[in-house]
This record gives sequence, structure tokens and C-alpha cells, in this order.
Amino acid sequence: MAKATSVEYGSVSRSDFPPDFVFGVATSAYQVEGASEEGNRGPSIWDAFSNTQGKICDGSNGDVAVDQYHRYPEDVDIISKLGFGAYRFSIFIFPDGLGTKVNDEGIAYYNDLFLTKEILNNKASSSSACESLMDAESTKVV
Repeated sequence: MAKATSVEYGSVSRSDFPPDFVFGVATSAYQVEGASEEGNRGPSIWDAFSNTQGKICDGSNGDVAVDQYHRYPEDVDIISKLGFGAYRFSIFIFPDGLGTKVNDEGIAYYNDLFLTKEILNNKASSSSACESLMDAESTKVV
């Protein structure tokens, strides 16, 4: 049996990085938005998974999460105040989960998120990634 070893790491600070290095944060729509039954949001594969008895040990799910759907101005303000220069987030705009319909209320939400004052004032840049669309029954990427 191998003996466990410990490794000590020194501290890291911004000065250890090039001056133009951009520190950022990232989130996933399901993990932070909540509002599972608002804004014409349809179910995702994560809703189906986390709401299936026995799939999550403590029975938790993302129905409310950290409620970014309602609190995004505060969230972006916190990101900015902490000194992060970028925010990457995923989007979920297909109420049928298959990409055949676009959720106009979802588009409006993400437009509002993109247009928060911190992002408009260039305190934080934003980028997004579309969630992978999957058929929950076959787990085939659609």
C-alpha cells in the first residue's frame, strides 16, 4: 500500500498572472436559475433526473436553486464587486427540450442578464453556451 503524502502549495495572487489575464466565473443554467415553472420554461433532462426518486441522495433538485432567475442583477453586481472580469453562463431557451420551439420569455430573461449595468459598463464581459439538448429517454444528443 502506498504511503500518503502531503504537498504544500504557496499562495497565489493576481500578480502571479500577466496584467491582461482575465479572471472569471461560470455557471450552469440548471444549477443557478431555479424558476422551474416560470417564464414558459420547459423541463430539462436535469429536471427529469433530479426529480426521479432515488437519483439524488438528499432529494434536492434545481427547482429554486439560488434563484438567479429573479436575482440576476444582484449576482452580476457581486461578480463585479469581487473583481472578476468575465462571466460565462449556459442558457436554456427551448421549452420543449428538443429545440423545435424557442422560448421568447427565456430570450427576454437572457437579454436582461446580458444588459445588466455591470456588463454594459464593461466591469464584466459575458459569454454564453447553449446547454446540450438531449432526449431524456434515449439520452441521444438531438
